[in-house]
Amino acid sequence: MNESFNSEDVTRPASVLNLMAGLWLVLSPWALRFVAVPAATCNAVVVGVAIAIIAGCRLARWGTRPLSWTNVVLGGWLLLAPFALQFVASSAATWDHIILGGLTILFGLWAGVGSTATRRTSFPPNQPYPQ
Repeated sequence: MNESFNSEDVTRPASVLNLMAGLWLVLSPWALRFVAVPAATCNAVVVGVAIAIIAGCRLARWGTRPLSWTNVVLGGWLLLAPFALQFVASSAATWDHIILGGLTILFGLWAGVGSTATRRTSFPPNQPYPQ
């Protein structure tokens, strides 16, 4: 069975939003001026790039549902990172990580759960539908 791309895929907006969240996370240390906090800056850039790449792959290819669950895990890490990496003293970095972590989890769940409802299978012409 070949899975074809479904232009009406309800999970595409979630992947676009996760892509935007990842890009924001990469830029946020400079935009929110917490670049002087090395642990927060490094984490934001590395995790932001990972989220953006995963969301981009999810957008580019049908059948990459497990990638959505990877973004859920990365979102969970973003929620824990201020405490694990001890940059809670920087409120900008902490809130950036917490908010983006929650959004990444939300968008990842949307894309992961919603993709099962939008799968469409195509069969070659002149072949019966399998029973």
